[in-house]
Amino acid sequence: MEALILSCSTGGGHNTAAQAVFEALTERGHHAVRMDPYTLVSEELANKVGQTYIKLVQKSPKLFGAVYDLGNAYRKLPGRSPVYHINGKMAPYMQKYLAEHLTDVIVCTHLYPAEILTHMRLNGMETPPFVFIATDYTCVPFTEESDCDLYVTPSPLLSSDFTGRGIPAEKLRPLGIPV
Repeated sequence: MEALILSCSTGGGHNTAAQAVFEALTERGHHAVRMDPYTLVSEELANKVGQTYIKLVQKSPKLFGAVYDLGNAYRKLPGRSPVYHINGKMAPYMQKYLAEHLTDVIVCTHLYPAEILTHMRLNGMETPPFVFIATDYTCVPFTEESDCDLYVTPSPLLSSDFTGRGIPAEKLRPLGIPV
């Protein structure tokens, strides 16, 4: 099996989960590639996305909390979020990568790649099956905008959090966070 594991450097948990999935797949004889999708544009963009998030959390935690609360409020509005539309701009880059690299399954340990792939799918671009692994103990804002084939959640106790946001129960797999 050829697997693509997508994460973003917006915190250690996402990348730790991506690394755990990578190791588990390669130990079982599968071929896996791990990447930040923003590197398809440039390393500079990938670093900028990650560092902006980390700096906001570290230097302005109250502002980060306000932005998170704004995301929770925005998710009640009809239509897709600005976050979805910004990530959608990555679709042509991901489409090109997938056209050039055999991929049987994609594992996303961050919401941004799941939104990129959802944008592709909703705009008629082919994608292999893709799985979202939630690395937070909640259904983070805008997860419900994604259209993944499966959602791995940290605990069965969170199922109602995800189904309450419109994610079908049959797509949930409460398997924990890979470490």
